[in-house]
Amino acid sequence: MAIERVTRVQEPKTQSLTLENRESLSISGVNDVLNFSDTSVELDTSLGILKVSGENLKIISVSTEGKTAELIGKVNSLEYKKQHEKKSLWQSVFK
Repeated sequence: MAIERVTRVQEPKTQSLTLENRESLSISGVNDVLNFSDTSVELDTSLGILKVSGENLKIISVSTEGKTAELIGKVNSLEYKKQHEKKSLWQSVFK
């Protein structure tokens, strides 16, 4: 019986953010949109969870094939969180 070896190729962890006049944000390295509202957008990216906070935020386009996203609105902050941060039951109960 032959053993088949599977080689997985990891994509390089690269990302670019282009913010123009705090009104237009282009992001590469986007895997998925996790949450969105007019005041915040959370994206799963190649470098972790990216939270965009602001006012009147709108997602103009998302391409999972091209791994890009474009947002418009007033951008107040960009914040990275750890990739898929898990909380224990006790952490959830005692915030």
